[in-house]
Amino acid sequence: MKSLLRHYGFRRIAAHLIGLVVGCGSFVLLEYLPSDDRWWTHPEMIVVDGLQDGMMRVVLVAWLYIFVRPWMAKRGWFGQTVNLVVLVALPYFIWGLIECAHAAMIAVELSWSSLEAVAIELLQKLAVPMVVIWIPQIWLEICEQLKATPFLRRWFQAHRGHIASWILAVHFRQFIRPLPSNPDAYAGQLGKGIFVGRTLFEDDGIGGQEVFIYDNAHSVVCAATGGGKHITHEAHLASLHQGSGIFISPKPSLADLTLGRRVDPRIFLEGRFAEHERGINPAGISQCRYHIPNSRAFVLGSNQSVYPACRYGFLNDIDFTKDSAWSRLMALARGSFPDRPKNCSTDPWFVLTARTLFASVCGYVCLTDPNPAHRTLPWIAERTLGIDPKTGIASPKYFESLLKQILQCNGMNGLLQTGASNIYNLGEKAFGSIFSETANGLSWMLDSTWRKQLSGSDFSFHWVGEEESPVTVYIIPRQGRAAFQEDIPWLRTISEMSLEILANKEPVPKTPTLFVGDEYRQWGEDISAVKYGFVILRSSNVKLVLYVQSHSQLIEMFGEHGAAEIESSSTMTYFAVNDILTAERISRRLGKHSFDNGRGGIQATDVLTPAEVSNQLRLTSPLAFTFPAGAAPMRLERVAFKPLRLNDGGRYNALPLDGHFDDGLTRESFYGTIS
Repeated sequence: MKSLLRHYGFRRIAAHLIGLVVGCGSFVLLEYLPSDDRWWTHPEMIVVDGLQDGMMRVVLVAWLYIFVRPWMAKRGWFGQTVNLVVLVALPYFIWGLIECAHAAMIAVELSWSSLEAVAIELLQKLAVPMVVIWIPQIWLEICEQLKATPFLRRWFQAHRGHIASWILAVHFRQFIRPLPSNPDAYAGQLGKGIFVGRTLFEDDGIGGQEVFIYDNAHSVVCAATGGGKHITHEAHLASLHQGSGIFISPKPSLADLTLGRRVDPRIFLEGRFAEHERGINPAGISQCRYHIPNSRAFVLGSNQSVYPACRYGFLNDIDFTKDSAWSRLMALARGSFPDRPKNCSTDPWFVLTARTLFASVCGYVCLTDPNPAHRTLPWIAERTLGIDPKTGIASPKYFESLLKQILQCNGMNGLLQTGASNIYNLGEKAFGSIFSETANGLSWMLDSTWRKQLSGSDFSFHWVGEEESPVTVYIIPRQGRAAFQEDIPWLRTISEMSLEILANKEPVPKTPTLFVGDEYRQWGEDISAVKYGFVILRSSNVKLVLYVQSHSQLIEMFGEHGAAEIESSSTMTYFAVNDILTAERISRRLGKHSFDNGRGGIQATDVLTPAEVSNQLRLTSPLAFTFPAGAAPMRLERVAFKPLRLNDGGRYNALPLDGHFDDGLTRESFYGTIS
């Protein structure tokens, strides 16, 4: 019993039942206590009995309503049953009101002395029951408010040992935003926050309420392979978020599932925007009934999705007349030439030189070559590698002549000349090492697949983040281990360029722009824009959402200090924990709490031990632990975009998202069956 009463939901039920039992018991007890020796007239007896019975009926129905009110808005059979119970009790409430009204009409005709006697009798028999029935509930809420007040916690709980706990019900309410049963007729369900799950009964006393994180903190989701990251978290991001977003995923399932939702068909029917700016038209493929108003979507990749792929050439997003051009060029080059790890023994000079060289050649070609066909990354990559466009043969002499031409270009305030002079002054002996580094970094641009994709641009990342016209970009690398490895530089380059643009976007959008990286460890380890973005992107209202498989992956990518910094600035969500290191980390973050050991002492213990964490967050469990950046940890129920019973035994309830997604388009079949 003590273990149950640690939870607010069970304490609330206990408080209501105690109030009911004590209140009704005191009413019955006082009813049989001897009254004074006064002889009551018939009208006086009618008034006393009528008011007494009527007021108790009203109080009992009011108690029932307050007790079940939190569950009346719940969907499904439970909510319908609760509403039916209240509806059945309503005549009893009306009966009590009628009795009170009838007694009051008779009381008007009584003398003053009779009214005084009636009032005394009612106070003796009703005052105690009507007060006692509410005291436990009021006391419970007062205690919850006291525990939620910081200075009172400091006064009354200091020096009592460990006081770690789950989030209090009082604090939980600021995150609860129930989705309406009747969504907007066109837009459907929308939200600006990140949906993280539903409440549990034991924590808020209601259960099943949708929880959204509305702060500007980033988000990291840590779950093992097969844990349902896509069906219980990522799909909700794409379905509910009404702002712009960039979704990078090794699998095409997210684009197939939600692109129809994130495109407004009226754009094509009414001719909004220029034809080349409208993006993908999902007509004939998507069956979505709800659409984000005025939204557009684009897919980048080698035709991995059921939707056609768009081109993106990067250079169209650089305005060479502005001071930001060089930083954009360096962001572009950083994707092919990422920073070396700190423990790497190789001289970083080669990476920095190759990066500066490629940025200089890009700037030189775009400023001096009038041929639009030459302002593409494959053509510039060949020039950077010393391939003569006339002969198609790599030549040191051509490379040297290119450097001389760049040295004579005074564009971009001399930055191009600086990049070329660093190499030219070293002489031909250094060209070999630089060529080797440059060839390794730029080889992906020469692939026949990417030559076509980089030949032009069907959209601009400057469109992402527009408040009135949300733009969604789905980025899907090729399938297969070898092809995926070849596409990693492309993913890095897109990430560096897009985040550089979003970080400097003006005006800052009011609705957050999402940058979502699925299976981030597999491709994003070397992206510096993300490493520094956890600190600087919040002011630009860009929200990073990364999916990793374990806490050790965070340490591997960002180091111990970097992982700690990410935890402090992000909402951390854990589920499907399948390794002991992550379980131990969660246990340490939950902390310890103290309790009376029954022998006159205080004993400290973990809120949850690593073994308990592993058991509660096993692969098939629908539970998730969420650590908001500015609140105590939450226990939540994970839900899918539709009711699911998976082949591995997992079972998930669903959000009311029917008509918000296209099920069955993807080539993957891991969703399971509808339960």
